[in-house]
Amino acid sequence: MLKISLSKTTFQINDVAIQFPIDVNNLKNLLGDYRHLKKKYNHTYTWDDHGIIAFSKEGLKIESFMLDLEFGNYDYCSKNPFSGEFIFDGHELFDFYKFNKNKLVKLFKGDGSGAFILNGISVWFNKEDDKITAIDISAFEEKIKEPRLPIEWRLFSLRY
Repeated sequence: MLKISLSKTTFQINDVAIQFPIDVNNLKNLLGDYRHLKKKYNHTYTWDDHGIIAFSKEGLKIESFMLDLEFGNYDYCSKNPFSGEFIFDGHELFDFYKFNKNKLVKLFKGDGSGAFILNGISVWFNKEDDKITAIDISAFEEKIKEPRLPIEWRLFSLRY
């Protein structure tokens, strides 16, 4: 069975450490053969046996991948749902989700589901009708908020 694990120090597939962007050949060595589709703006790699879809802008490095939990209607969707194990910070992911919803971070305006962030990686939950249908995994770079300085108002006295 496929095992994905993300901890404070490592990100692994079947006990092999990986990091984003992931070389396509490295994923092939870990997951086996894939289906490749070149689209106008990106490449998709689908591992039907594992329920995994990976995305690459240039076709060489994977910037994100998705665990497909339900059958989709797109040509790149997996023929089988993800049935492996995902360990997040030492816990089965869905157990962690159930008890830590307050730790979800909104990744974009209008994000209705949120993501867990750990070790520079986001684990985002795609929800439809309040049901998780896919899990998107990608590198996460926290935006540094510029400190806002208060406007300094000075009163000047007029001298005549």
